[in-house]
Order: sequence, then structure tokens, then C-alpha cells
Amino acid sequence: MIHGGAYSPDSSLETGVKLFAQSVIMAVEQSSCQTPLLLENVPGGGRRMGGSLEDLARLQDALKPSLPDIGVCLDTAHAYAAGYDCSTAEGSLSFLARAHRLLGFDAVKAFHLNDTRALIGSHREHHEHWGRGRLGREGLKALLDREEFSSIPGILEMPAGGREDDRASLEFVRKLSA
Repeated sequence: MIHGGAYSPDSSLETGVKLFAQSVIMAVEQSSCQTPLLLENVPGGGRRMGGSLEDLARLQDALKPSLPDIGVCLDTAHAYAAGYDCSTAEGSLSFLARAHRLLGFDAVKAFHLNDTRALIGSHREHHEHWGRGRLGREGLKALLDREEFSSIPGILEMPAGGREDDRASLEFVRKLSA
């Protein structure tokens, strides 16, 4: 999984996307690694690329001619910080529908299932254990209930803490997916 990075202050989004794609393609071509490559959305803001689904689609489109199997990992905390209200079922389903439309129905290959302390649209990265942040049950359950994602891995990226906190977050997600 890779983030899109940021373009230089004296540059443009278009130039940033072009340089990103050239760099990733060169790295893949020079590597013997056969691991699938996934683009991950970021909280966005400023010159960071990949915060909006439109930005993520630009990055994906720039890579597809050379890397046709490029996939996407959607991070729930990053989406919320970028301005997508994934805290409600309606907001989560709207975000997923937009992702399908812009990225392609089969583009989503993984999820980072993270709660967040960040405010919506704040462009801040503040992962939180499930049940302690702003996302809560409703939006996560709507995502987990989608049949098309039933075989897609969900990875939890929790803040530093103890094993009990990690277990509680995992149990939170497992109960919703049952």
C-alpha cells in the first residue's frame, strides 16, 4: 500500500501526479517483487495527493497504462478526515458508491478499518480504537454488510496502547460483521 505523497510548493497537482506515476512505475519495473500494489486514500489537505476520491482516481488512472492491476485500499479514518462522513450508514454508502463510480467496481482490494479522533474535513490523522472515536457503529456496519466486500481484507491500524485495547477494537469490528 502506498500513499500518493505531495507535490512541491512551486508545482501543480498535474505535475505531482505525473512524477508520482513515473516514480512508482520505475520502482515496480526495477523490482522483481510480484506483490500487488494498492493506492491508499489519505486525510488530504494542502498539497497532499489522494485525499479526495477524485485525486485517488487521478493517481490510479496515471498508473493503469503500465500497472493495469493497480488496486485501492480505503481507510475509513482518512476518508472522514478528508470530508467524507463515514459515521452514518447513509454517508458510508455514499462514500462507497462514489468510490465505485470513480475508481471502478473491483478496484477496492482492502480496507483500513480505523476509528478517528479527528474532526470531519480536518485533514488530520488521528486513528483511535473503535468505540472511542467519531465513527462508531453505524457507518462501519454499513461497510461490513456490503456483499461485494465480504472477501476483502480489513486491517485495523490502532494507536499505540495495550493488547487489551487492540483486542477490544478487533472484537468491536467482529461483532458488527457477524
